[in-house]
Amino acid sequence: MIDFEFEFQYAETKLPILRQVGGGIPAGRCVVLCGGSGCGKSTLLRCINELIPQFYEGELKGFCRLNGQDTAGLRIGEIGELAASVFQDPRSQFFTVNSSNEVAFGLENHGLPQDKIRRRVDEAFRIFHLERLKDRNVYELSSGERQLISILSAWAMDTDIFLLDEPTANLDFAATQQLKEILLALKRQGKTLLLSEHRLYYLTDIADEYWAMADGEIKGKYTAAEAKAFSVERRQTLSLRTLDLAEITVPEKEPLPKTAPTAHAVSDVRYTYGRKAGDTLSGVSFSIREHEIVGLVGANGCGKTTIGKLIAGLYRPSGGRIMLFGKPQNPKQLQKQVLFILQEAEFQFFTNSVLHELQYGHAVTPEFEAKTEALLKSMDMWDCRDRHPFSLSGGQMQRLALMMAYLSDKPIVILDEPTAGQDAESLERCAALIREMRKEKTVLIITHDLELALKTADKIVVFYAGTAVEEADTVDFNREAALRHPYTRALFRAMPEHGFAPEPGIQPYVRDLPEGCPYGPRCPKYKTECSKEVSYVPYQGGLVRCICPGDENEILPGILSGPAGLKGQMTSEQITSEQMASGQRSGEYNAWGKEGVSL
Repeated sequence: MIDFEFEFQYAETKLPILRQVGGGIPAGRCVVLCGGSGCGKSTLLRCINELIPQFYEGELKGFCRLNGQDTAGLRIGEIGELAASVFQDPRSQFFTVNSSNEVAFGLENHGLPQDKIRRRVDEAFRIFHLERLKDRNVYELSSGERQLISILSAWAMDTDIFLLDEPTANLDFAATQQLKEILLALKRQGKTLLLSEHRLYYLTDIADEYWAMADGEIKGKYTAAEAKAFSVERRQTLSLRTLDLAEITVPEKEPLPKTAPTAHAVSDVRYTYGRKAGDTLSGVSFSIREHEIVGLVGANGCGKTTIGKLIAGLYRPSGGRIMLFGKPQNPKQLQKQVLFILQEAEFQFFTNSVLHELQYGHAVTPEFEAKTEALLKSMDMWDCRDRHPFSLSGGQMQRLALMMAYLSDKPIVILDEPTAGQDAESLERCAALIREMRKEKTVLIITHDLELALKTADKIVVFYAGTAVEEADTVDFNREAALRHPYTRALFRAMPEHGFAPEPGIQPYVRDLPEGCPYGPRCPKYKTECSKEVSYVPYQGGLVRCICPGDENEILPGILSGPAGLKGQMTSEQITSEQMASGQRSGEYNAWGKEGVSL
């Protein structure tokens, strides 16, 4: 149970961010805070978990009771025993470098016995099929994988109340589905859930109420049925994104001239992080035409950000070529022509105000001042022009970074998750600005946001297991029949608007694949060159499936066959015995593990 009423003003601001915000959430209920970026959702969660006023300074009035206990005077650690929190930026709540130690950290601080801690940590990774993230360096994980670790850390605490701030901001579709299953399990256990969220589609089976916030106030409280019945116009008024991805359509875009030259091309690019065994990227090849907008999609950790940093000259490839406008480039040459906007926008801010950030590095002429003013107003940031960038909300920081990219003189811009933390209206503003960029720049968008990709991109490049497996026009990406690669077709079927029927086990890392295999681990019925033994890990009864090109829908013993559904559920032991009976080695069938299809 949560009861609260707050007023709050940050020390560095002139106006309160929360104005008499109050409410009560009964035990076992799920409430979603929604509304525009900067309306006070994250601040409200900080007040409830006592980060305000114990960490963030300002003037706070009001009260909060968690399970009937007044939180006034309690230490942060004591609050943590009542409510577990998941922050929008998982790095801000990490205390260790090792992922397993991070999940154990809160339990250790509460003095649990070591054997119980080990069981709880193992259970967290096992139940949610995330064993691949055990004992990993959290700073070598992708942002989405870090978010999953922070969610597991909260789950391991086993509190009665869970507070989650934009938990899907960095997650692909499969990871979002995993989060949905976690939340459903918590709700069945009678836990109380309070989420701040812009992506609403995955919450339709979980949320009991949606509280719409604006200008530091709760403007309305709506039941799940009422929210589902909202018209498009009503959602736009409340700055809510769609609750049903089936409503997303591909808008018509002005086609590029057929003679448009190639602005950028990568050919057989490889990359390995440090001393890791195997390549993180292998054989990456694709091209982008001048003034084209390309969306780069794929699972958390499949190499999207890595290839972006290679193209920008921030990393040096282990092999292959990167060319701009037909000429091979070294990293220093790339840095002069390519701008990379980090997902963590705050790492690229250097001044003490929003306006100065946009002016930084430019000659501030009257014409530039007028252009900057018009830009700030178009992005609903004019009133924030004198604020320090670090005082902005996460969504506002992203919009500031996007405006910096728009004003850049570099001809190629790479945007890494530019719409994390954006409400419906802000998403439209960002999409419009990216389309405007197309007039003068070539744009590569790394994203899990299907709405953004379909609204802006001319072409979609699909990444899988550290390589680009398909390029498709945006219109074709929304039509399964036009897709060629088995993984891309699986992506299509896994999208929520197509029933979210993920086919389990696509491996996001090239180092997990058989040597030389761009599709695997795959069934080598006709492909005997695979040299790596594939271990069998039970998934829903030990289902496995072959995705070799041309026979991906063929029914084999124990194979999950395409969109038709389950065709023979067998345990891993049964599969092995079937293979042995037919004289086949263990490892000859494609063992699709536990990850699920991701976008």
